[in-house]
Amino acid sequence: MQYSCLIQILIQVLTVPKERQDCSALHFLIQGICTKLRLTQITRAEVIVIGEVNGSIILSCNNLTESVENMVWFKDGVLIPILSLGDSRISLVNKSSLQIKELHLQDEGNYTCKEDQATTDHKSQIQLLITNTFLSISDGPDDINATISPARALPNGTLIVMKGSKLEFSCTSLSQPVPHMVWIFRTESATSPELLHEVNSTSISFGLSNMPANYQGNYSCVAQNLLSRRKQTSSLQVLVYYPPKLNPVCWAETSQVGSGLHLICSWPGGYPEPYLQWMDDGESFRPIINVTIATDSLVVKLDSPLLQDGQRFKCLGSHSARDKREEAACTVELTLPFLESQPLRTCFVGENVTLMCQVSGANPAANITWLRNISMAVEEIQQSIKYHIVQNSYVSILTVQNCSQDMDEGYFICKAENAIGVKELNIWLTVIKPSNIVGIVIGLVLLFLLVVGIVTTVILYYNPYLYIKGNILRSPGAGDMLVLVDSENEEEMEEVTTAVDSQASDIGSAENGIILHKALYHCTPEGYNIELHSDASLEEENPKPDI
Repeated sequence: MQYSCLIQILIQVLTVPKERQDCSALHFLIQGICTKLRLTQITRAEVIVIGEVNGSIILSCNNLTESVENMVWFKDGVLIPILSLGDSRISLVNKSSLQIKELHLQDEGNYTCKEDQATTDHKSQIQLLITNTFLSISDGPDDINATISPARALPNGTLIVMKGSKLEFSCTSLSQPVPHMVWIFRTESATSPELLHEVNSTSISFGLSNMPANYQGNYSCVAQNLLSRRKQTSSLQVLVYYPPKLNPVCWAETSQVGSGLHLICSWPGGYPEPYLQWMDDGESFRPIINVTIATDSLVVKLDSPLLQDGQRFKCLGSHSARDKREEAACTVELTLPFLESQPLRTCFVGENVTLMCQVSGANPAANITWLRNISMAVEEIQQSIKYHIVQNSYVSILTVQNCSQDMDEGYFICKAENAIGVKELNIWLTVIKPSNIVGIVIGLVLLFLLVVGIVTTVILYYNPYLYIKGNILRSPGAGDMLVLVDSENEEEMEEVTTAVDSQASDIGSAENGIILHKALYHCTPEGYNIELHSDASLEEENPKPDI
Protein backbone atom coordinates (compact mmCIF):
# COMPACT_ATOMS: atom_id res chain seq x y z
CA MET A 1 0.00 0.00 0.00
CA GLN A 2 2.81 2.42 0.90
CA TYR A 3 4.69 1.67 -2.34
CA SER A 4 1.63 2.39 -4.47
CA CYS A 5 1.10 5.58 -2.52
CA LEU A 6 4.69 6.72 -3.18
CA ILE A 7 4.32 5.96 -6.89
CA GLN A 8 1.22 8.14 -7.05
CA ILE A 9 3.10 10.91 -5.22
CA LEU A 10 5.92 10.84 -7.78
CA ILE A 11 3.39 10.92 -10.61
CA GLN A 12 1.72 13.99 -9.16
CA VAL A 13 5.10 15.71 -8.65
CA LEU A 14 6.11 15.08 -12.24
CA THR A 15 2.78 16.34 -13.58
CA VAL A 16 3.00 19.68 -11.71
CA PRO A 17 3.47 22.51 -14.21
CA LYS A 18 6.92 24.11 -14.28
CA GLU A 19 5.59 27.50 -13.27
CA ARG A 20 4.18 25.92 -10.09
CA GLN A 21 7.22 23.82 -9.22
CA ASP A 22 8.36 26.03 -6.34
CA CYS A 23 9.05 25.37 -2.71
CA SER A 24 5.60 26.32 -1.55
CA ALA A 25 3.99 23.86 -3.95
CA LEU A 26 6.40 21.19 -2.90
CA HIS A 27 5.66 21.98 0.71
CA PHE A 28 1.98 21.59 0.28
CA LEU A 29 2.51 18.42 -1.70
CA ILE A 30 4.61 16.88 1.03
CA GLN A 31 2.11 17.99 3.64
CA GLY A 32 -0.65 16.36 1.65
CA ILE A 33 1.39 13.19 1.48
CA CYS A 34 1.73 13.19 5.21
CA THR A 35 -1.98 13.75 5.62
CA LYS A 36 -2.79 10.76 3.44
CA LEU A 37 -0.33 8.62 5.29
CA ARG A 38 -2.03 9.55 8.52
CA LEU A 39 -5.32 8.52 6.99
CA THR A 40 -4.16 4.91 7.01
CA GLN A 41 -3.65 5.15 10.74
CA ILE A 42 -6.93 6.76 11.76
CA THR A 43 -7.64 6.48 15.40
CA ARG A 44 -10.96 5.21 16.46
CA ALA A 45 -12.90 8.44 16.77
CA GLU A 46 -16.63 8.55 17.35
CA VAL A 47 -17.20 10.65 14.21
CA ILE A 48 -15.08 11.26 11.12
CA VAL A 49 -15.64 14.52 9.23
CA ILE A 50 -13.93 15.45 5.99
CA GLY A 51 -13.49 19.05 4.90
CA GLU A 52 -11.86 20.79 1.91
CA VAL A 53 -9.22 23.46 1.94
CA ASN A 54 -10.77 26.96 2.03
CA GLY A 55 -14.09 25.38 2.83
CA SER A 56 -16.23 25.59 5.94
CA ILE A 57 -17.17 22.87 8.42
CA ILE A 58 -19.35 22.55 11.54
CA LEU A 59 -18.49 19.98 14.19
CA SER A 60 -21.38 18.89 16.40
CA CYS A 61 -21.20 17.01 19.67
CA ASN A 62 -23.18 13.90 20.52
CA ASN A 63 -24.93 12.94 23.79
CA LEU A 64 -25.75 16.49 24.78
CA THR A 65 -28.08 17.45 27.60
CA GLU A 66 -31.32 19.26 26.87
CA SER A 67 -29.91 22.68 27.70
CA VAL A 68 -26.28 23.56 27.05
CA GLU A 69 -25.02 26.81 28.47
CA ASN A 70 -21.49 26.60 27.12
CA MET A 71 -19.38 24.06 25.21
CA VAL A 72 -15.61 23.76 25.47
CA TRP A 73 -13.62 22.42 22.49
CA PHE A 74 -10.09 21.03 22.53
CA LYS A 75 -7.78 19.83 19.74
CA ASP A 76 -5.27 16.98 19.74
CA GLY A 77 -5.40 16.54 23.48
CA VAL A 78 -4.20 20.08 24.26
CA LEU A 79 -5.88 21.28 27.44
CA ILE A 80 -6.15 24.85 26.15
CA PRO A 81 -9.60 25.57 24.69
CA ILE A 82 -9.55 26.38 20.99
CA LEU A 83 -11.70 29.47 21.35
CA SER A 84 -9.20 30.99 23.75
CA LEU A 85 -6.50 31.03 21.04
CA GLY A 86 -8.13 34.04 19.39
CA ASP A 87 -8.50 32.52 15.87
CA SER A 88 -11.21 34.55 14.11
CA ARG A 89 -12.03 31.64 11.78
CA ILE A 90 -13.29 29.57 14.72
CA SER A 91 -16.59 30.31 16.46
CA LEU A 92 -19.29 28.62 18.54
CA VAL A 93 -22.72 28.01 17.00
CA ASN A 94 -25.81 27.54 19.18
CA LYS A 95 -23.57 27.43 22.23
CA SER A 96 -22.46 23.87 21.31
CA SER A 97 -21.23 23.30 17.71
CA LEU A 98 -17.77 24.38 16.53
CA GLN A 99 -17.59 26.19 13.18
CA ILE A 100 -14.33 26.57 11.27
CA LYS A 101 -14.17 28.79 8.19
CA GLU A 102 -11.49 28.96 5.50
CA LEU A 103 -10.13 25.55 6.38
CA HIS A 104 -6.37 25.00 6.31
CA LEU A 105 -4.48 21.77 6.20
CA GLN A 106 -3.32 22.60 9.72
CA ASP A 107 -6.93 22.34 10.96
CA GLU A 108 -6.84 18.58 10.50
CA GLY A 109 -6.80 16.65 13.75
CA ASN A 110 -8.86 15.21 16.59
CA TYR A 111 -11.36 17.54 18.22
CA THR A 112 -12.91 16.91 21.61
CA CYS A 113 -16.01 18.58 22.98
CA LYS A 114 -17.09 18.78 26.59
CA GLU A 115 -19.85 20.64 28.33
CA ASP A 116 -18.52 23.34 30.61
CA GLN A 117 -18.75 22.26 34.25
CA ALA A 118 -20.18 18.90 33.24
CA THR A 119 -20.70 16.38 36.02
CA THR A 120 -19.32 13.47 33.94
CA ASP A 121 -15.94 12.92 32.35
CA HIS A 122 -17.43 11.74 29.06
CA LYS A 123 -16.02 13.54 26.08
CA SER A 124 -17.09 13.29 22.43
CA GLN A 125 -14.22 12.97 19.95
CA ILE A 126 -14.44 14.00 16.30
CA GLN A 127 -11.72 13.48 13.74
CA LEU A 128 -11.43 16.15 11.07
CA LEU A 129 -9.72 15.31 7.78
CA ILE A 130 -8.80 18.07 5.34
CA THR A 131 -8.51 17.36 1.63
CA ASN A 132 -7.22 19.44 -1.27
CA THR A 133 -8.41 18.79 -4.81
CA PHE A 134 -4.93 19.05 -6.28
CA LEU A 135 -3.02 17.48 -3.43
CA SER A 136 -5.48 14.66 -2.64
CA ILE A 137 -4.15 11.23 -3.24
CA SER A 138 -7.11 8.83 -3.37
CA ASP A 139 -8.30 6.08 -5.63
CA GLY A 140 -11.73 4.76 -6.37
CA PRO A 141 -14.06 3.47 -5.77
CA ASP A 142 -13.56 1.43 -8.93
CA ASP A 143 -14.54 -1.98 -10.25
CA ILE A 144 -17.65 -2.25 -8.12
CA ASN A 145 -19.34 -5.62 -8.52
CA ALA A 146 -22.73 -6.51 -6.99
CA THR A 147 -24.21 -10.02 -7.10
CA ILE A 148 -27.40 -11.70 -5.83
CA SER A 149 -27.66 -15.47 -5.76
CA PRO A 150 -29.33 -17.78 -6.45
CA ALA A 151 -31.01 -15.92 -9.30
CA ARG A 152 -31.78 -16.36 -12.97
CA ALA A 153 -30.93 -13.53 -15.36
CA LEU A 154 -33.17 -12.45 -18.22
CA PRO A 155 -31.66 -11.24 -21.53
CA ASN A 156 -32.06 -7.61 -20.39
CA GLY A 157 -30.11 -8.30 -17.17
CA THR A 158 -33.06 -8.42 -14.81
CA LEU A 159 -32.69 -11.03 -12.10
CA ILE A 160 -35.45 -13.50 -11.22
CA VAL A 161 -35.69 -15.01 -7.75
CA MET A 162 -38.32 -17.27 -6.24
CA LYS A 163 -40.58 -16.30 -3.39
CA GLY A 164 -39.54 -17.93 -0.12
CA SER A 165 -35.96 -18.60 -1.25
CA LYS A 166 -32.80 -17.72 0.69
CA LEU A 167 -30.65 -15.09 -1.04
CA GLU A 168 -27.07 -13.91 -0.59
CA PHE A 169 -26.18 -10.29 -1.40
CA SER A 170 -22.52 -9.41 -1.92
CA CYS A 171 -20.60 -6.44 -3.32
CA THR A 172 -16.90 -5.56 -3.72
CA SER A 173 -15.05 -2.40 -4.71
CA LEU A 174 -11.49 -1.15 -5.11
CA SER A 175 -10.89 2.11 -3.28
CA GLN A 176 -8.20 3.98 -1.41
CA PRO A 177 -8.89 4.72 1.38
CA VAL A 178 -11.42 2.06 2.46
CA PRO A 179 -14.85 3.13 1.16
CA HIS A 180 -18.13 3.29 2.94
CA MET A 181 -20.40 0.66 1.31
CA VAL A 182 -24.15 0.22 1.65
CA TRP A 183 -26.90 -1.99 0.19
CA ILE A 184 -30.15 -0.12 -0.40
CA PHE A 185 -33.53 -1.25 -1.74
CA ARG A 186 -36.07 0.88 -3.57
CA THR A 187 -39.50 0.06 -5.01
CA GLU A 188 -41.31 2.03 -7.69
CA SER A 189 -43.87 3.34 -5.21
CA ALA A 190 -41.40 4.17 -2.41
CA THR A 191 -40.40 7.78 -1.91
CA SER A 192 -37.08 6.96 -0.27
CA PRO A 193 -34.78 3.92 -0.36
CA GLU A 194 -34.55 1.39 2.44
CA LEU A 195 -31.14 0.75 3.98
CA LEU A 196 -30.41 -2.98 4.17
CA HIS A 197 -26.77 -3.13 5.30
CA GLU A 198 -23.68 -0.86 5.56
CA VAL A 199 -20.01 -1.25 6.44
CA ASN A 200 -16.65 0.57 6.01
CA SER A 201 -14.85 -2.02 3.91
CA THR A 202 -13.96 -2.96 0.37
CA SER A 203 -16.59 -5.72 0.46
CA ILE A 204 -20.06 -6.06 1.90
CA SER A 205 -22.37 -9.08 2.11
CA PHE A 206 -25.48 -10.22 3.95
CA GLY A 207 -28.19 -12.85 3.64
CA LEU A 208 -31.98 -12.65 3.35
CA SER A 209 -34.11 -15.67 4.26
CA ASN A 210 -37.63 -16.43 3.04
CA MET A 211 -37.71 -13.83 0.28
CA PRO A 212 -41.10 -12.04 0.44
CA ALA A 213 -43.07 -11.12 -2.66
CA ASN A 214 -43.14 -7.40 -1.83
CA TYR A 215 -39.34 -7.18 -1.94
CA GLN A 216 -39.42 -6.80 -5.69
CA GLY A 217 -37.58 -3.74 -6.99
CA ASN A 218 -34.13 -2.27 -7.46
CA TYR A 219 -31.22 -3.32 -5.23
CA SER A 220 -28.18 -1.02 -5.31
CA CYS A 221 -24.69 -1.32 -3.89
CA VAL A 222 -23.13 2.09 -3.26
CA ALA A 223 -19.43 2.60 -2.49
CA GLN A 224 -18.22 6.06 -1.43
CA ASN A 225 -14.69 7.28 -0.92
CA LEU A 226 -14.78 9.19 2.35
CA LEU A 227 -11.86 11.35 1.30
CA SER A 228 -12.88 12.39 -2.18
CA ARG A 229 -16.61 11.89 -1.64
CA ARG A 230 -16.67 10.05 -4.93
CA LYS A 231 -19.44 7.44 -5.32
CA GLN A 232 -19.96 4.45 -7.51
CA THR A 233 -23.20 2.48 -7.70
CA SER A 234 -24.14 -0.92 -9.08
CA SER A 235 -27.89 -1.57 -9.36
CA LEU A 236 -29.76 -4.80 -9.99
CA GLN A 237 -33.44 -5.09 -10.80
CA VAL A 238 -35.00 -8.08 -9.06
CA LEU A 239 -38.33 -9.74 -9.87
CA VAL A 240 -39.87 -12.12 -7.35
CA TYR A 241 -41.71 -14.98 -9.05
CA TYR A 242 -44.33 -17.16 -7.36
CA PRO A 243 -46.99 -19.48 -8.82
CA PRO A 244 -50.71 -19.48 -7.98
CA LYS A 245 -51.57 -21.53 -4.91
CA LEU A 246 -54.51 -23.42 -6.45
CA ASN A 247 -55.18 -25.11 -9.78
CA PRO A 248 -57.04 -23.34 -12.59
CA VAL A 249 -60.84 -23.07 -12.43
CA CYS A 250 -62.91 -23.16 -15.61
CA TRP A 251 -66.60 -22.99 -16.48
CA ALA A 252 -69.00 -22.19 -19.32
CA GLU A 253 -71.46 -19.30 -19.60
CA THR A 254 -74.15 -18.58 -22.13
CA SER A 255 -73.32 -15.55 -24.24
CA GLN A 256 -75.43 -12.52 -23.39
CA VAL A 257 -75.18 -11.20 -26.94
CA GLY A 258 -76.15 -13.52 -29.77
CA SER A 259 -75.95 -17.29 -29.73
CA GLY A 260 -73.09 -19.38 -28.43
CA LEU A 261 -71.22 -19.58 -25.15
CA HIS A 262 -68.08 -18.38 -23.41
CA LEU A 263 -65.46 -20.75 -22.03
CA ILE A 264 -63.72 -19.07 -19.09
CA CYS A 265 -60.48 -20.24 -17.47
CA SER A 266 -59.16 -18.40 -14.41
CA TRP A 267 -55.83 -18.94 -12.63
CA PRO A 268 -55.05 -15.86 -10.48
CA GLY A 269 -52.66 -15.39 -7.58
CA GLY A 270 -49.27 -15.73 -9.28
CA TYR A 271 -46.52 -13.51 -10.68
CA PRO A 272 -45.95 -13.06 -13.51
CA GLU A 273 -49.15 -13.93 -15.34
CA PRO A 274 -49.37 -17.61 -16.30
CA TYR A 275 -49.87 -19.04 -19.76
CA LEU A 276 -53.39 -20.47 -20.30
CA GLN A 277 -54.43 -22.69 -23.19
CA TRP A 278 -57.94 -23.78 -24.22
CA MET A 279 -58.15 -26.97 -26.26
CA ASP A 280 -60.57 -29.77 -27.14
CA ASP A 281 -60.52 -32.75 -24.78
CA GLY A 282 -61.57 -35.93 -26.53
CA GLU A 283 -61.24 -37.63 -29.90
CA SER A 284 -64.90 -37.96 -30.81
CA PHE A 285 -65.33 -34.31 -31.78
CA ARG A 286 -63.65 -32.10 -34.31
CA PRO A 287 -61.19 -29.68 -32.61
CA ILE A 288 -62.54 -26.17 -32.74
CA ILE A 289 -60.21 -24.20 -30.42
CA ASN A 290 -56.50 -24.07 -29.58
CA VAL A 291 -55.70 -20.72 -27.97
CA THR A 292 -52.69 -19.87 -25.75
CA ILE A 293 -52.27 -16.45 -24.08
CA ALA A 294 -50.23 -15.07 -21.19
CA THR A 295 -53.02 -14.04 -18.82
CA ASP A 296 -54.62 -15.11 -15.56
CA SER A 297 -58.10 -15.26 -17.15
CA LEU A 298 -58.66 -16.62 -20.67
CA VAL A 299 -62.10 -16.33 -22.31
CA VAL A 300 -62.99 -17.81 -25.70
CA LYS A 301 -66.33 -17.63 -27.50
CA LEU A 302 -67.83 -20.61 -29.35
CA ASP A 303 -70.80 -20.59 -31.72
CA SER A 304 -73.78 -22.84 -31.00
CA PRO A 305 -73.75 -24.75 -34.34
CA LEU A 306 -70.32 -26.15 -33.42
CA LEU A 307 -71.41 -27.46 -30.02
CA GLN A 308 -72.78 -30.88 -29.09
CA ASP A 309 -74.10 -32.55 -25.98
CA GLY A 310 -71.27 -34.21 -24.04
CA GLN A 311 -68.47 -32.23 -25.69
CA ARG A 312 -65.44 -31.63 -23.42
CA PHE A 313 -62.85 -28.86 -23.34
CA LYS A 314 -59.64 -28.57 -21.29
CA CYS A 315 -57.75 -25.54 -19.97
CA LEU A 316 -54.00 -26.05 -19.39
CA GLY A 317 -51.97 -23.65 -17.23
CA SER A 318 -48.18 -23.19 -17.02
CA HIS A 319 -46.11 -20.82 -14.87
CA SER A 320 -42.44 -19.81 -14.79
CA ALA A 321 -42.18 -20.56 -11.07
CA ARG A 322 -43.87 -23.97 -11.31
CA ASP A 323 -42.39 -27.28 -12.29
CA LYS A 324 -43.39 -28.03 -15.88
CA ARG A 325 -43.96 -31.67 -14.98
CA GLU A 326 -46.79 -30.70 -12.63
CA GLU A 327 -49.90 -30.38 -14.78
CA ALA A 328 -52.34 -27.63 -13.87
CA ALA A 329 -55.61 -28.15 -15.73
CA CYS A 330 -59.40 -28.11 -15.52
CA THR A 331 -62.13 -29.43 -17.83
CA VAL A 332 -65.61 -28.38 -18.93
CA GLU A 333 -68.27 -30.77 -20.28
CA LEU A 334 -71.24 -29.32 -22.16
CA THR A 335 -74.61 -30.95 -21.38
CA LEU A 336 -78.28 -30.39 -22.18
CA PRO A 337 -80.68 -29.47 -19.37
CA PHE A 338 -82.79 -32.17 -17.67
CA LEU A 339 -86.29 -31.21 -16.44
CA GLU A 340 -88.30 -32.61 -13.53
CA SER A 341 -91.85 -31.71 -12.44
CA GLN A 342 -95.29 -33.12 -11.55
CA PRO A 343 -97.08 -33.87 -14.84
CA LEU A 344 -100.60 -33.37 -13.38
CA ARG A 345 -101.85 -30.61 -11.13
CA THR A 346 -105.35 -29.75 -9.82
CA CYS A 347 -106.76 -26.41 -8.82
CA PHE A 348 -110.18 -25.36 -7.51
CA VAL A 349 -111.87 -22.44 -9.16
CA GLY A 350 -110.93 -19.18 -7.45
CA GLU A 351 -107.95 -20.61 -5.61
CA ASN A 352 -104.19 -20.56 -6.31
CA VAL A 353 -101.96 -23.37 -7.54
CA THR A 354 -98.16 -23.65 -7.73
CA LEU A 355 -96.31 -25.32 -10.59
CA MET A 356 -92.65 -26.15 -10.03
CA CYS A 357 -90.03 -27.01 -12.64
CA GLN A 358 -86.54 -28.16 -11.63
CA VAL A 359 -83.56 -28.10 -14.00
CA SER A 360 -80.44 -30.19 -13.45
CA GLY A 361 -77.35 -31.22 -15.37
CA ALA A 362 -77.26 -28.15 -17.61
CA ASN A 363 -73.82 -26.80 -18.54
CA PRO A 364 -73.83 -23.93 -19.23
CA ALA A 365 -76.72 -22.93 -17.00
CA ALA A 366 -80.08 -22.94 -18.74
CA ASN A 367 -82.55 -20.10 -19.04
CA ILE A 368 -85.99 -21.17 -17.73
CA THR A 369 -89.23 -19.79 -19.18
CA TRP A 370 -92.94 -20.73 -18.87
CA LEU A 371 -95.20 -21.11 -21.88
CA ARG A 372 -99.01 -21.42 -22.16
CA ASN A 373 -100.61 -23.64 -24.77
CA ILE A 374 -103.99 -22.08 -25.60
CA SER A 375 -105.86 -23.20 -28.71
CA MET A 376 -102.66 -24.57 -30.28
CA ALA A 377 -100.99 -21.19 -29.82
CA VAL A 378 -97.96 -21.11 -27.54
CA GLU A 379 -97.36 -17.88 -25.65
CA GLU A 380 -94.65 -17.03 -23.13
CA ILE A 381 -95.97 -16.26 -19.66
CA GLN A 382 -94.83 -12.92 -18.28
CA GLN A 383 -94.75 -11.78 -14.69
CA SER A 384 -98.14 -10.26 -13.84
CA ILE A 385 -100.91 -10.18 -11.27
CA LYS A 386 -102.29 -13.40 -12.73
CA TYR A 387 -98.98 -15.24 -12.93
CA HIS A 388 -96.20 -14.88 -10.37
CA ILE A 389 -92.78 -16.38 -11.23
CA VAL A 390 -89.91 -16.96 -8.80
CA GLN A 391 -86.78 -18.73 -10.01
CA ASN A 392 -83.03 -19.17 -9.80
CA SER A 393 -80.57 -21.08 -11.95
CA TYR A 394 -82.04 -24.46 -11.06
CA VAL A 395 -85.70 -24.09 -9.98
CA SER A 396 -88.59 -22.05 -11.36
CA ILE A 397 -91.91 -21.74 -9.52
CA LEU A 398 -95.04 -20.48 -11.30
CA THR A 399 -98.01 -19.49 -9.15
CA VAL A 400 -101.35 -19.21 -10.93
CA GLN A 401 -103.58 -16.76 -9.07
CA ASN A 402 -107.39 -17.15 -8.95
CA CYS A 403 -107.71 -20.29 -11.08
CA SER A 404 -110.23 -20.11 -13.90
CA GLN A 405 -111.52 -23.12 -15.82
CA ASP A 406 -111.75 -21.20 -19.07
CA MET A 407 -108.38 -19.48 -18.91
CA ASP A 408 -106.11 -21.80 -16.93
CA GLU A 409 -107.17 -25.38 -17.58
CA GLY A 410 -104.82 -27.05 -20.03
CA TYR A 411 -101.09 -27.41 -20.68
CA PHE A 412 -98.38 -25.29 -19.10
CA ILE A 413 -94.92 -25.76 -20.64
CA CYS A 414 -91.65 -25.46 -18.72
CA LYS A 415 -88.87 -24.61 -21.19
CA ALA A 416 -85.13 -24.74 -20.40
CA GLU A 417 -82.63 -23.53 -23.00
CA ASN A 418 -78.84 -23.21 -23.08
CA ALA A 419 -76.27 -22.95 -25.86
CA ILE A 420 -76.41 -26.71 -26.46
CA GLY A 421 -80.16 -27.07 -27.00
CA VAL A 422 -83.72 -26.79 -25.67
CA LYS A 423 -85.76 -29.07 -23.41
CA GLU A 424 -89.52 -28.76 -22.69
CA LEU A 425 -91.84 -30.42 -20.17
CA ASN A 426 -95.67 -30.33 -20.28
CA ILE A 427 -97.73 -29.96 -17.11
CA TRP A 428 -101.52 -30.47 -17.29
CA LEU A 429 -103.61 -28.31 -14.98
CA THR A 430 -107.17 -29.39 -14.13
CA VAL A 431 -109.51 -26.77 -12.72
CA ILE A 432 -112.49 -28.13 -10.66
CA LYS A 433 -115.61 -26.30 -9.58
CA PRO A 434 -116.32 -26.54 -5.82
CA SER A 435 -120.02 -27.72 -6.38
CA ASN A 436 -118.96 -30.84 -8.19
CA ILE A 437 -117.16 -32.19 -5.18
CA VAL A 438 -120.41 -32.55 -3.16
CA GLY A 439 -122.01 -34.84 -5.75
CA ILE A 440 -118.84 -36.90 -6.01
CA VAL A 441 -118.69 -37.42 -2.26
CA ILE A 442 -122.39 -38.37 -2.01
CA GLY A 443 -122.05 -40.77 -4.91
CA LEU A 444 -119.06 -42.45 -3.32
CA VAL A 445 -120.87 -42.84 0.03
CA LEU A 446 -123.97 -44.34 -1.63
CA LEU A 447 -121.85 -46.70 -3.67
CA PHE A 448 -120.06 -47.84 -0.53
CA LEU A 449 -123.33 -48.49 1.33
CA LEU A 450 -124.75 -50.39 -1.66
CA VAL A 451 -121.71 -52.66 -1.80
CA VAL A 452 -121.87 -53.32 1.95
CA GLY A 453 -125.60 -54.20 1.70
CA ILE A 454 -125.10 -56.58 -1.20
CA VAL A 455 -122.28 -58.40 0.53
CA THR A 456 -124.28 -58.76 3.77
CA THR A 457 -127.36 -60.03 1.92
CA VAL A 458 -125.39 -62.67 0.06
CA ILE A 459 -123.76 -63.93 3.25
CA LEU A 460 -127.07 -64.19 5.13
CA TYR A 461 -128.86 -65.80 2.20
CA TYR A 462 -126.42 -68.62 1.74
CA ASN A 463 -125.75 -69.22 5.47
CA PRO A 464 -128.75 -68.19 7.61
CA TYR A 465 -127.39 -70.03 10.63
CA LEU A 466 -124.05 -68.19 10.58
CA TYR A 467 -124.93 -66.24 13.66
CA ILE A 468 -126.42 -69.31 15.45
CA LYS A 469 -123.38 -71.46 14.70
CA GLY A 470 -121.10 -68.81 15.92
CA ASN A 471 -122.89 -68.36 19.24
CA ILE A 472 -120.30 -68.72 21.94
CA LEU A 473 -122.94 -69.29 24.68
CA ARG A 474 -123.71 -72.82 23.52
CA SER A 475 -122.52 -75.64 25.76
CA PRO A 476 -119.50 -77.47 24.33
CA GLY A 477 -121.23 -80.88 24.63
CA ALA A 478 -124.48 -79.97 22.99
CA GLY A 479 -125.41 -81.95 19.88
CA ASP A 480 -127.42 -80.99 16.84
CA MET A 481 -129.96 -83.15 14.95
CA LEU A 482 -130.66 -82.55 11.32
CA VAL A 483 -134.15 -83.53 10.15
CA LEU A 484 -134.68 -83.92 6.42
CA VAL A 485 -138.28 -83.43 5.28
CA ASP A 486 -139.78 -83.55 1.84
CA SER A 487 -141.28 -80.34 0.63
CA GLU A 488 -144.75 -81.88 0.38
CA ASN A 489 -144.62 -83.05 3.96
CA GLU A 490 -143.11 -79.77 5.25
CA GLU A 491 -146.51 -78.43 6.17
CA GLU A 492 -147.45 -81.55 8.13
CA MET A 493 -144.14 -81.41 9.96
CA GLU A 494 -144.78 -77.88 11.03
CA GLU A 495 -148.14 -78.97 12.48
CA VAL A 496 -146.50 -81.70 14.49
CA THR A 497 -143.87 -79.42 15.92
CA THR A 498 -146.41 -76.79 16.78
CA ALA A 499 -148.94 -79.03 18.55
CA VAL A 500 -149.89 -77.34 21.77
CA ASP A 501 -151.13 -80.47 23.54
CA SER A 502 -148.11 -82.60 22.68
CA GLN A 503 -145.45 -83.57 25.16
CA ALA A 504 -142.14 -85.11 24.16
CA SER A 505 -138.90 -86.00 25.80
CA ASP A 506 -135.48 -86.53 24.28
CA ILE A 507 -133.25 -89.43 25.24
CA GLY A 508 -129.71 -89.39 23.91
CA SER A 509 -126.98 -92.02 24.06
CA ALA A 510 -123.42 -92.05 22.70
CA GLU A 511 -121.99 -95.09 20.99
CA ASN A 512 -118.52 -95.04 19.45
CA GLY A 513 -118.53 -91.24 19.30
CA ILE A 514 -122.03 -91.14 17.69
CA ILE A 515 -124.79 -89.38 19.53
CA LEU A 516 -128.22 -90.99 19.06
CA HIS A 517 -131.39 -89.02 19.70
CA LYS A 518 -134.72 -90.68 20.21
CA ALA A 519 -137.94 -88.72 20.36
CA LEU A 520 -140.68 -90.02 22.62
CA TYR A 521 -144.17 -88.63 22.35
CA HIS A 522 -146.47 -89.01 25.31
CA CYS A 523 -149.37 -88.14 23.13
CA THR A 524 -149.47 -89.02 19.52
CA PRO A 525 -150.03 -85.91 17.54
CA GLU A 526 -152.85 -85.74 15.19
CA GLY A 527 -151.97 -86.73 11.67
CA TYR A 528 -148.75 -88.44 12.71
CA ASN A 529 -147.33 -90.59 9.95
CA ILE A 530 -145.27 -93.56 10.91
CA GLU A 531 -143.16 -93.16 7.81
CA LEU A 532 -141.95 -89.79 9.05
CA HIS A 533 -139.96 -91.55 11.74
CA SER A 534 -138.06 -93.58 9.16
CA ASP A 535 -137.15 -90.42 7.21
CA ALA A 536 -135.19 -89.02 10.13
CA SER A 537 -131.42 -89.40 9.84
CA LEU A 538 -128.83 -89.39 12.50
CA GLU A 539 -126.20 -86.65 12.47
CA GLU A 540 -122.75 -87.71 13.45
CA GLU A 541 -121.08 -85.14 15.56
CA ASN A 542 -117.90 -85.15 17.42
CA PRO A 543 -118.03 -84.67 21.17
CA LYS A 544 -116.03 -81.42 20.72
CA PRO A 545 -116.99 -78.71 18.29
CA ASP A 546 -114.74 -77.96 15.36
CA ILE A 547 -112.45 -75.05 15.79
